[in-house]
Amino acid sequence: MQDVSLTVPDGALLVLLDPSGCGKTTTLRMLAGRDHPTHGAIRFGDTVVADAAGGRFVDPGQRNAVLVFQSDALWPHMTVAGNLDRPLRVSGLLRHDRRTRVTKALTMPGVAPLSAR
Repeated sequence: MQDVSLTVPDGALLVLLDPSGCGKTTTLRMLAGRDHPTHGAIRFGDTVVADAAGGRFVDPGQRNAVLVFQSDALWPHMTVAGNLDRPLRVSGLLRHDRRTRVTKALTMPGVAPLSAR
């Protein structure tokens, strides 16, 4: 991915779907603060969390962002829906709101039939 610009509403769930090798993981790792960008800046609202030219880099723990990997960070004892629910639960969302958001997230990539797996 090059020249990425996106706006995500506060509290929204972001899912990137595209072919292997296009930069999805790198983009998400930069948003989460696990990688440093080599160009440009990353802003969360009015707060610059990374700026390659200015040398600014906010620690991942200070970003209020969660990154869920598709393989190595999933909880094997949880269902697909449970893995999606966990960061929402930790953030303090009410059960009804979490359920609504998990259901919506499962329908976006078309994996709702796998939710109990």
